[in-house]
Amino acid sequence: MSEIYFKRADDQVEKISLGQGETVLNGLLNRGVDVPYGCLTGVCQSCLLKSSDSEIPEESQRGLSASQKKMGYFLSCCCRPKEAMIVSLSNLFKKETSQVLEKKILSDQVARLRISKALCYRSGQFLTLWKSQDVARTYSIASHPSHDDFIEFHVRLYDNGVFSPWVFDELNVGDEIEIQGPMGQCFYNANTKDQTLFLSGIGTGLAPLYGIARDALLSGHTGRILLLLGSRSKQGLYYQEELKALQRDYPQLEVKYSIAELDSDEAAIKSHSRDIYSYAKALIPDLAGTKVFLCGGESFVRKMRKQCFLNGANMDDIASDIFLCFPS
Repeated sequence: MSEIYFKRADDQVEKISLGQGETVLNGLLNRGVDVPYGCLTGVCQSCLLKSSDSEIPEESQRGLSASQKKMGYFLSCCCRPKEAMIVSLSNLFKKETSQVLEKKILSDQVARLRISKALCYRSGQFLTLWKSQDVARTYSIASHPSHDDFIEFHVRLYDNGVFSPWVFDELNVGDEIEIQGPMGQCFYNANTKDQTLFLSGIGTGLAPLYGIARDALLSGHTGRILLLLGSRSKQGLYYQEELKALQRDYPQLEVKYSIAELDSDEAAIKSHSRDIYSYAKALIPDLAGTKVFLCGGESFVRKMRKQCFLNGANMDDIASDIFLCFPS
């Protein structure tokens, strides 16, 4: 059993004893302390707290930047302290209020949501969107900060979810929505504009990849850009016209598709394949010197990241955005 000393905004300190294996977040929530949180797995970073003069468990700072670690920020949902900690709420990612500008149903599974720009961001980062005080989900950004006057998300529908059905059925243009962030390190860096870029994702993993590809192209990237998208069926694909338009304007961009449920005739088409992993090897067998961006479900990202590393990519050149696997 360990103890935390929670410092409130009015500088009052409350002593809280944690149960065996209890996280800092659960300890605070169980004692009635209002702490923002979202995914509960350390990905969305909504539950960031700050600690002073305390030893912070290493696992509670995974995924944070060096500057965040230095300032004492940690993920309270992953923190199980071994000794007493002094903690306080973080104002690093305070909530902002935005307005819904557009909601467009792109398919029976995907909706495009555009909200007003209420903060600065990089294409490919993600924001936490709040339905209510205790319900939030993170979504990656598909728009471009200087070329779009909105922030765009692609929301996948989960029938048993608590957030996406609300977006599809209840959220309307003109409604206000609270957002928090931005977060994430999966974005384009223009240091080497002739470098080959390999982008791959499944489902709505297209959202951040579309933003990253546009960012690279609008920044004057001259190297090859290969975008490989995977889907269980053709019906799972979307934004194909937008991608064709990008290809017409920028010949260095190649877009390929991997569809798991192709029939034998479709599988013979040069731009399609059933297996996204073998297709990636065929398209770009040597990844030495290549910058890699991977977005989608956890199993896909982990498997593709390992394959890219074994095919020559430097681990420091592999950026990823893992989508959580619980219904949203």
